[in-house]
Amino acid sequence: MGGRFAPAAGLLLALLSTGSGAAAEDAAAPSTDPAAPAATSPAADDEAPTAEPDTAGPSRDASTATAPGDDAVAGDVEPAGPEEPELELDDDEQLFGIGPRAGISFNGDQWLVGTYGRFDGFCVGGCTRDLALTLQLYTGFGGNHVTLRASLRFEYTLWFLAEDFGLYPIVGGSFQGFVPVGAFGEFCRRVHLGGCGGWEAGLEAGAGLRVWRFSFEGVGGIGGIPVLTVTGGFHFPLWSSAT
Repeated sequence: MGGRFAPAAGLLLALLSTGSGAAAEDAAAPSTDPAAPAATSPAADDEAPTAEPDTAGPSRDASTATAPGDDAVAGDVEPAGPEEPELELDDDEQLFGIGPRAGISFNGDQWLVGTYGRFDGFCVGGCTRDLALTLQLYTGFGGNHVTLRASLRFEYTLWFLAEDFGLYPIVGGSFQGFVPVGAFGEFCRRVHLGGCGGWEAGLEAGAGLRVWRFSFEGVGGIGGIPVLTVTGGFHFPLWSSAT
């Protein structure tokens, strides 16, 4: 009986060994099924390089991107230079004023009384009342004559102590007419003496002191006008930049 089942047992063992070998080959072969997950090993994960975003190039937002023609147009426009400051007067700048004046002239030996007007606001590096043009009118009494004098002067004030105190140089010219009076005048008329009256002109220069609205001046003259004239006065502003 054992000899009758021996061939059958050998055939069964051969089939079992063949089936186990094919199963081993299928397990070793890579799967081609797209649905099957890819088998990865820890070593492969460690060695695989990680892709990083490229940050070397400049990033441009779509909202700030310009058309190709915009750069060309912008390049043709020249940058604007610095704006020139406007020359403006302060709200309380005094532009014109008048006032009484009085003084004495030496070499003419006369007392002077009169008035003057001063126009401020000439622009030199800015419109200020530092540079002024003044017109002074005087009547002189004393000696043998009565004089009428008109002076046109430029003044430039150097202010100190919040513009309550200032010094200013003076340069200008003066015109003076004189008429004989008293006994001398009567003599000139009686004998018809020439040269008793007339007019004279000359140049003058000097300096002044300004304290609040008061001013004091000393002016020297050349020509037919007095050698030295000293006057003082008070200033009444009539027109300012605020009006």
